[in-house]
Amino acid sequence: MTGTGQGYQESTHADLARERAPLGAAALPDALTRGRGVVLVPDKGLDRVMTVAEVLVQEGLDVLAFGFAGSRGTQDSGGAAGGSDLATLISIYSFRATIGCYGVRSVEDARAAVEAGAAFAICSHPDPQALTALATAGLPFLLDALTPDEVAAAWQRGGACGVHVRPAEVFGRRYADALPEIVPQATLVPTVTDNDVAAEWLEQGAAAVSLSTSVLSRVFSSEDFGSLRQRAADASTMLARHRSA
Repeated sequence: MTGTGQGYQESTHADLARERAPLGAAALPDALTRGRGVVLVPDKGLDRVMTVAEVLVQEGLDVLAFGFAGSRGTQDSGGAAGGSDLATLISIYSFRATIGCYGVRSVEDARAAVEAGAAFAICSHPDPQALTALATAGLPFLLDALTPDEVAAAWQRGGACGVHVRPAEVFGRRYADALPEIVPQATLVPTVTDNDVAAEWLEQGAAAVSLSTSVLSRVFSSEDFGSLRQRAADASTMLARHRSA
C-alpha cells in the first residue's frame, strides 16, 4: 500500500464519521478516525500514569483517554483524574498525542474537561447539563451505551459524535457482526478485550476501538513495562493494518 493509498483510506474513515454525525454534533476527532483506536488509561497517580502513557505513545498508540471525574476527585479502580492532573497530562503530551478523557458525568466534569483542553470526552450516564456544556464549548463527546436500543437512543439523543459501546465484550464476539447491522447509522467505538476482537469490529465498520485491559493488563500492579511495550506494539500493528485496509 502506497502512502497515497493509505492517506485516501484514512480520509475515507474520517469522512464517513463526519457524514454519520447527527446535525449539529461535533465530528469524531480526526486523530481517532485516522488512528482507529483509543486507549483508556485509569488514574493511578500522575507519575505512574505518565510512565504508562510514555510507553503507549512511543509504540504508536497516540490517542489516549484518561480517567476523569472532575469535581468528584476520586481515584478508584475505574480511574478518575482530577482536572489539574488532566491539564498536566495534556500539557505534556499534546504535541505528541491526542488526549481526551472518560467518565464525564456532571456539568462540573464537563467544564473541567473543557478548561483542561481535552480533545474529546467519553460520557457515562451524563447529566443533560453536562452535554450542554460540552456542546456549547464545541468539545466532541461520545456516550456510553451497550444494547442496540441503548446505542440507538444515545445516537439519536443529539450532539454525540459517536457511541462508546461499553462493555461490548459481554455479548461475545458475534456482537461485532450484529450491532452494526442493527444500528448502521451510528458511529461506533466499542471496547475490546484483544486484538482479534478489535480487528472484527473494525472490519465490520466500527470507526475505532476502545482499548484498555487488552493493552494495559495489570501493568499498574506488576510494573512490567516490557510486557506493556510488547502489547502496545502488537495493538499498534493491528491498528495500522486497518488504517490501510
